[in-house]
Amino acid sequence: MQKTYEQPIDVKKTPYFTAALKLPNADPQKDYYAKFIVYSGFESVEGLAKLDPTTGWQQLALPLDKWKGELYIDEATFAKKVTENKDYVNFEVSANQLSQKLEVGSQISVTVTNNSSDKLNKKLIVDTSKELQYSPSSISLDGLKTGQSKTVTLKVTKYIPKDGVEPKLTLKYESRSFQFPLQDKDPVVVPSGMLYSFEDGVQGWTAGGNVASVSAVQSFANGPTMPNEGNYALAAVSQPAAADAWKTLAVTTAAPVDLTASPVFYYHINSYGGVPNATYETKVLLKSGTEVFTHTAAMSPDQWNRIAVDTSEWAHHSSIDGIEISFRVVGNAMAWAPQFQIDNIGSEQ
Repeated sequence: MQKTYEQPIDVKKTPYFTAALKLPNADPQKDYYAKFIVYSGFESVEGLAKLDPTTGWQQLALPLDKWKGELYIDEATFAKKVTENKDYVNFEVSANQLSQKLEVGSQISVTVTNNSSDKLNKKLIVDTSKELQYSPSSISLDGLKTGQSKTVTLKVTKYIPKDGVEPKLTLKYESRSFQFPLQDKDPVVVPSGMLYSFEDGVQGWTAGGNVASVSAVQSFANGPTMPNEGNYALAAVSQPAAADAWKTLAVTTAAPVDLTASPVFYYHINSYGGVPNATYETKVLLKSGTEVFTHTAAMSPDQWNRIAVDTSEWAHHSSIDGIEISFRVVGNAMAWAPQFQIDNIGSEQ
């Protein structure tokens, strides 16, 4: 839903954008998010909150007091002040069991993303029991800023299986508690031609230009909210930058990749949308030493886009040692810090 006003609205005296949202017939097993975007010319500010599908109306507020001047507002109402829920801090926690078998030495990747307007300064406590213990016992968030993510790997230091009890990882931040079931996983079957599936973590991918952090996730805020294939996708949180600046993910391959027998390189990409008067595009860059192959294609936000490119005419496709995948907006240079995801990267004939 989007609304543009004929005249700018000055909200200095009512610096909170508020809205009540309800999810009728929501599936409690799925993740739901609300995102507000406020525009002032080419500038914007946005807020993201994870919704509880088991409750009714949920009141959300986006603070605008740090903005100067007049504002174009999407939808809903304005308030002079709001009542803050001291027991609720707007951030997300995800956990990915990296080891197939739960045992002493198993690793669990924990990612914290701050969606609130304030820094996160307190520690995330790792709950333990007589049967299940971890190291470290807490995760320092080190003043995690709005939109930033931090990933920490926990190591299981004690595990004694108990009949009838499903092991869980429990993380606590003030009055909030997050639980993640732990269990032995079936071996990952990698289809022929698959290079990266992210089923066991980030697989060497790192943040490139205008990207703050990366993590393997099971769900995300923008549509369609779930991986293209399997249980995990690679998610990127961008740094604030012009919307038309490339946001990039990169990997150095563990060993040179030979595309001679399957020269069509493909990947799937998804991103935030909502930028006014703009289109979206993605770019892949393949490296072989100092040689580079690039391909740019149009894409659509809030859906998985399959991008395929034939490298058979590139003389160096038999020894690829680096890959970069990027996306950006075309037609609008407003400040923007979106998230985007990639998944299911491989090659075929």
